[in-house]
Amino acid sequence: MKNLLKIIVPVALICVGTNLNAQEMKMSPDERKENKQEQFEKMKAELNLTEDQAAKVKAIMVERREEMKENRVSKEEMMEMSAEQKKAMKVEKMQERKEMKAEVDTELKEILSEEQMQKYEAMMAERKEMKKEKKMMKSDHIHKPGEKHSHE
Repeated sequence: MKNLLKIIVPVALICVGTNLNAQEMKMSPDERKENKQEQFEKMKAELNLTEDQAAKVKAIMVERREEMKENRVSKEEMMEMSAEQKKAMKVEKMQERKEMKAEVDTELKEILSEEQMQKYEAMMAERKEMKKEKKMMKSDHIHKPGEKHSHE
């Protein structure tokens, strides 16, 4: 499980904005584009990327984002799937992300120095922890059927 999370989270960063979170879904396309650019600039600064490195990393991000767009399943398709089909698709998509993560890591190792790669991995670990905390906070606000709400 730990290795699986190590795979998924970095792909999310590399594919900045590919999987839109709830906040991004409320943004206009221009705001999402600006947000993606801000995230990239932050990563560029934190990793102290050269202009050449930044151009190569951005090219990887754009390529991955396009790949993920092409592989996206529409809401209509999801609604037509049985629970078993959805589960199988989820497993398949997870495997695709794992493979994409391995490709991205290979490409990044060719571009980044060892120190930059270590910083990148630390950023991913921090991002993973933040997402985990956010998910836990969100699940704390969801009430199960029959459960009393605190304001009742």
